[in-house]
Amino acid sequence: METPRDPREMICTSIKAKTLEEMASKTVGAESNIIELRLDTLKPSIKSNMGLKQLRDLVLAARQNGRRIILTYRGQGDSATGRLRLLNLMVKAEPDYIDLDIHSDPIGEVTSWVEGTGIMIIGSHHDYNQTPSLPDLTAVVDKARGVGASIIKVVTTARRIDDNLVNLRLTSMMPSKIISFSMGPLGTPSRILAPFFGAPFTYASYTRGEETAPGQIEAGEVIRIWRMMRLV
Repeated sequence: METPRDPREMICTSIKAKTLEEMASKTVGAESNIIELRLDTLKPSIKSNMGLKQLRDLVLAARQNGRRIILTYRGQGDSATGRLRLLNLMVKAEPDYIDLDIHSDPIGEVTSWVEGTGIMIIGSHHDYNQTPSLPDLTAVVDKARGVGASIIKVVTTARRIDDNLVNLRLTSMMPSKIISFSMGPLGTPSRILAPFFGAPFTYASYTRGEETAPGQIEAGEVIRIWRMMRLV
């Protein structure tokens, strides 16, 4: 009989905060063993002046009790120089994963920086308007694989309930390599079920009201639903 997975290993809690101290504090109470630190939610003055020691200390603080850390920075509007500087700091801070947008980030360059470090690249694609067809999303996966992503995250927007089936079918194509779900209130089924269709984990909020994406559910609620459904 297969050993049940620890539900804390099946969720990434996405944490946003205005200050480094607030972000570090929230990691202590996170209900999962995977934590995403959304650096783009920090105050602009902190982001622009953050040094390696500060970022490395944050990663070390979050990595308590064997937790795995994802560093993410959605830096729309940043200068190319400023973006590269922060991405370089993120690599040197030695997280477990770095999440990069496959369309706007210099993912090929960062992939070369992390070679031999053990850091895994999550190649992300977000569609805020719809859930395209499975063949279209498969092409996105192929693009992410082509630029060296270790894990591919494909997030769409559910306009009808059966859009979730497209996400789950995509996830099942490459178990442990693809995370796919839909945003919005109609996307809840794919968020809840993604790990049971092969995704290494799903994403959840730290608490209600601190969502980093539309339709995100708090981590504790996800675990409660799984237990209610007798999935864990």
